[in-house]
Amino acid sequence: MSNKPTITQLKRQLRQKIKLKLSKIPLEQLHQQSLQIQHLITSSSSNESHKFPEFQKAKTVGLYMNMPQGELPTGPLIQSCFQMNKTVYLPRITKLGKFGHEELPRFQEQKSILRFLKVDDLNEVENLIPRGKFKIREPDFKYTNDADQKGNGSKSESRDVVVINDLLSERIKLDLLFVPGVAFDSNCYRMGHGAGFYDDFIKRYVEVHGEKPFLVGVGLKEQLVSGEDDEVLHTEEHDEKLDCVIVGDRIYRST
Repeated sequence: MSNKPTITQLKRQLRQKIKLKLSKIPLEQLHQQSLQIQHLITSSSSNESHKFPEFQKAKTVGLYMNMPQGELPTGPLIQSCFQMNKTVYLPRITKLGKFGHEELPRFQEQKSILRFLKVDDLNEVENLIPRGKFKIREPDFKYTNDADQKGNGSKSESRDVVVINDLLSERIKLDLLFVPGVAFDSNCYRMGHGAGFYDDFIKRYVEVHGEKPFLVGVGLKEQLVSGEDDEVLHTEEHDEKLDCVIVGDRIYRST
């Protein structure tokens, strides 16, 4: 009988190693790398290896709110999006089927789902409330009365409400989706925390739109694995490959 570790075990080991490394990064360095990433993504560089025209062209962008520690702060990038008049969507985790019977579990024991909700301005982002296990700030649902939405009645005539800022419910397309991760590699693969939220969301997005948004992994330079020995990013069939990974001062593109 072979004692060779499974991919799941190898992923768990790599997560533990990278998370330990990230926990030791001072907050000042996190913010320095965040500003470096912001400049790299938003600037119009003449250096071909530092160009990221996809961001300049994008009108609708999905981002994420970073964890309080050990993750690239996304505030500067979100601020740039609003300054450039882009429409911004941020993630929120909810119970599966919270708003609709069409949400079916995609994998065994799935109980929650990732939704992307539109936020209107930077002030709204700065006032988001931390929620959940990781204390990540998440956007609020915005509702309209069914009758009001149809323009044929008042709120008192109907108790049915509709979420009006949910990306997939409103069938809105993203030009760019920035994806977090625990680790990335230069071939544009990522490893998340193991819950499968982003892989699941991307598949649901494809079911609605027939194609993926442009997927961009952003992270700290310490999250780029070397590909040697115990720093190999192992993938499984359900893992979504990214179009691009941006860490430190480098842009890696999928081939």
